[in-house]
Amino acid sequence: MADKIEQARSFLEGLARYHVRDDDLLLEAINLRQGSEQRVALLGRALLEYVILDDWYSTGASKATGDALLKSISGIDNLASIARLHGIERFIFPHGGQKGVPLGRTSLSDTVKALIAAVYLDSGKDMDLVRSLVAALGLTEPRALP
Repeated sequence: MADKIEQARSFLEGLARYHVRDDDLLLEAINLRQGSEQRVALLGRALLEYVILDDWYSTGASKATGDALLKSISGIDNLASIARLHGIERFIFPHGGQKGVPLGRTSLSDTVKALIAAVYLDSGKDMDLVRSLVAALGLTEPRALP
């Protein structure tokens, strides 16, 4: 268990230059066994959508453009692709039914969102840090999916 937490910590330190203080928050984000990542993933989704829409709003683009950005950037397929790109699956604790099989896109997507929320909570709700993490993950603009 400590090894996966350390891998997740190293990932966040390397990618976002953020040192996690609370291992319990990090564990909540990467542990699919308890289902607790769903709570933190819900918060992460809202944070990610806020960053996307805050950037969109200042452009003056149409609502349709904002909706398209949300769908493209924060969609399950894109977030799962981002998780795979960064090797996030290596430090996820899968639930019992996932042992020995590749993690599904929903689990990968939820973990990305949960990591965003864990950093937000762990940092004392620092939105600048959330923005930095979102950018470092490559979630600031739509991209072609593999």
